[in-house]
Amino acid sequence: MVERVRTACQVVIALLTSLRTSELAAMPLDPCVPPQNLGAGRTRYRLRTKLIKGQEQLGGPWDERVTVAPAYDAVALAIDLLDPRHPSKHVFGRTTMAKR
Repeated sequence: MVERVRTACQVVIALLTSLRTSELAAMPLDPCVPPQNLGAGRTRYRLRTKLIKGQEQLGGPWDERVTVAPAYDAVALAIDLLDPRHPSKHVFGRTTMAKR
């Protein structure tokens, strides 16, 4: 069940942020930049990962994407659900949606 919820998180994040599969795979374990209060009840949420599209070198530079709260929360949930017995450097790593 945990993997199904993590898969749902991955789908939500992909849909709401337009991150590519490779950018999701490159997302580190600390991708959530602290929310920025913009006043008047507005908050800016950002996620950190590697920029892949249009880069000459593999991996690309670090990039921060502005996103919506549900995507930000989905990343936090996916991190909380990581199996501590299998340490990882990335939130999702290399996965294929077909196998999930």
